Amino acid sequence: MQSSLLFVCITFIGVTSRLFRINEPRYVCWDETHFGKMAGFYINRTMFACVHPPLGKLIIATIGLAGGYDGHFSFTQPGDTYYTENGTLLTPYITMRVGCAIFGTLMISAVYCIIYTLTKSVGAAVLSSMLLICDVAMVTLSRYILLDPIMLFFMFASVLGVVKASALQTRCSKQDKSFTSYWWGWLVFTGICLGCTLSVKLVGAFTVMFVGAWAIADLWKLLGDTEMVSLQLLGKHFAARVLCLIFLPIAIYVGVFYFHFHILHQSSDDDIFYSSKFQSTLHGNLLHKKSMPMHITFKSSLTMRNTLIEGMFLHSHPHYYPNMLEQYSQQVTGYKIRDGNNWWNIEPVIQQAKKLMDNVPLHDGDLISLHHMVTNKSLSVVIDKNDKWHAAPIFYWNSMVASISRQNSSGNDYKNWKIELKALQNRSSGICAVDCVFKLVNVAARCCLFASLKKLPGWGKDQYEISCYHGRRYEQGCWWHAEEVLPSSNAATTAIKPPSFLTNLFESHKVMFHLNSKLKKKYGDRVSKPWHWAVNYKASMISWIVTKTCSSEKFSFNFAAATIFQERGQAISHRNSSGLVD
Repeated sequence: MQSSLLFVCITFIGVTSRLFRINEPRYVCWDETHFGKMAGFYINRTMFACVHPPLGKLIIATIGLAGGYDGHFSFTQPGDTYYTENGTLLTPYITMRVGCAIFGTLMISAVYCIIYTLTKSVGAAVLSSMLLICDVAMVTLSRYILLDPIMLFFMFASVLGVVKASALQTRCSKQDKSFTSYWWGWLVFTGICLGCTLSVKLVGAFTVMFVGAWAIADLWKLLGDTEMVSLQLLGKHFAARVLCLIFLPIAIYVGVFYFHFHILHQSSDDDIFYSSKFQSTLHGNLLHKKSMPMHITFKSSLTMRNTLIEGMFLHSHPHYYPNMLEQYSQQVTGYKIRDGNNWWNIEPVIQQAKKLMDNVPLHDGDLISLHHMVTNKSLSVVIDKNDKWHAAPIFYWNSMVASISRQNSSGNDYKNWKIELKALQNRSSGICAVDCVFKLVNVAARCCLFASLKKLPGWGKDQYEISCYHGRRYEQGCWWHAEEVLPSSNAATTAIKPPSFLTNLFESHKVMFHLNSKLKKKYGDRVSKPWHWAVNYKASMISWIVTKTCSSEKFSFNFAAATIFQERGQAISHRNSSGLVD
């Protein structure tokens, strides 16, 4: 009775500390700009790219939808006010903050139950809970529209589940409650929470490893108890843990992504992160339900896109490489946006002039030349008077690629390209649009057309370098596919085959890891290292408040948490960010 009463009191204190003046500040703070915006994407069913799995954002979107959020408030940047000048509320941000604060409160309740189950001490449980209640960082994280309180709740709930299930196992056969409905309930609860933890943030994998280590330790104890535990019973324990702690979390994780893909079916600016086949499933995208010729022919007009994440189109425009003659140096670049300058005509080389018929498909090993539709110039490796190729501007060990005038390209073998189809694809039926992946190998220079993720200098119009790569180590930048192909008069057409769910699942993870790799510290950021955390050597400043005039700024750090005090000479005139410490 005393334990239950204290549990209720602790929960009440926790929810009070999290909800006190939760409407303040009355503007977008910290990462609310990301997760509030993504909640709107779910409500509007608009596809987006993110570094985290979907569950946390789905929960925030559900809370927002229940509170009346229609997805129209954009959460553009920290500092954007939630109110109009006359005090009208623009979006129900308080409901969304309250939802996250409840998860932050439930985390405290879970800690109380964990410590009490382990120690059977009410004092230890109360002390642990109060330490969490008074932790400034935890209070801050729980009061904003963030993924952290949701993830932390599921992490602690996972630990609670495995602790409860373990406590039901005893060496005494009369008291052992293994395989009772109560024991199964806690084991299933643990598996569900593990799947949810991983579905909010991938850092939840550490909790999965912790629970896995606990389960292994339990099995090891059972293995050593030869008097009470038979091999058959040990096998049942092992199978139960595999089912509940491995397969169930995986099923939940995969199911969350299935729900994610089912909800988000509208096109957006983030489409560029995904492949052409993925884009064909999105309403409003140019490729949605688009019919294509079954094969690329020797007279096709097409756009080509690289298979890299954020794959760019092969692009050319009437701007020139510096310090080169214009007729030899029209820029060939990678461009992420669909544009009229992405279109190319395929023509056979002289030796294959007999294949001029429109409906003769291209095959692996065919020789072609590519002519830019808008400027009528040929794609070629650039060479000098001594028949030596020019170095690319950025990857200088590669050959420079340019569009050259067709008069200057006659008799030039450096404009001839050999098609090499990817090994696993059908080589006999011809090269198809979208599905078939191929390399373009320059016949004379013996290099492949290569797309990099490095931007050209200012003269490159903020576009990406395309060059000709002579090696094999970074060959992933050499693979291309035709995204759009103009059908000829007699060509048979077919709709783009949508990718399978597992293909989309794999691709979404590639995008997540790619975006995560691009999150790098900016110059001037105040950051901390892991060893700083234990001794509170330096705080990590991730956002701040800008004032027009400040008489002084004073930073005070204590061992429990880093708190920032700001003494102002005048009132704040403009807020562009909020949230104090990480």
